[in-house]
Amino acid sequence: MKHQKNLNMEENWNIPEACTTELSNSLIETIGCSAGKYICESTLSLLWANSHFYKSIGFAKEEFHSLFRTLTQYFTNHLQELDKLKDAARTAMELAQTSFTVDYRMPSKNGSFIWVRTRGTFTGEMIEGHPVFLAVHSDITDLVLEKDRQRQYFEWILEEYEGN
Repeated sequence: MKHQKNLNMEENWNIPEACTTELSNSLIETIGCSAGKYICESTLSLLWANSHFYKSIGFAKEEFHSLFRTLTQYFTNHLQELDKLKDAARTAMELAQTSFTVDYRMPSKNGSFIWVRTRGTFTGEMIEGHPVFLAVHSDITDLVLEKDRQRQYFEWILEEYEGN
């Protein structure tokens, strides 16, 4: 039995990187996720984000970038939420890990929040001495709300049957 060589699309079919990047972005958006590329420094500068990122928080890309240069500016009134993301990235770097996962609330334009689970991966790229990471942001609002509903129900059950 012959063993086939493991195929690499770019290598074997000469598919340009731009096409595979476009395919990756399409797949991320198809599953309803936001994606971005960030400089891991004190203000978390956003280098790039897919259209779903802006849509999920209620902004057009141009509007977002005209108002905010960094995530710190965007999270101005909710820095404790941004700190969760920064702390996860910083801890991963300190432990020499290549990736991290963190859940936090992201503010949206209308004043509400969405719960997101961010999975970040360091690219190995450095900009002005700061590492760069790619992140996929999944909206987990429904999961968090269901967990809260179940917790409240469980607490109600305990109260109802306490002493019986």
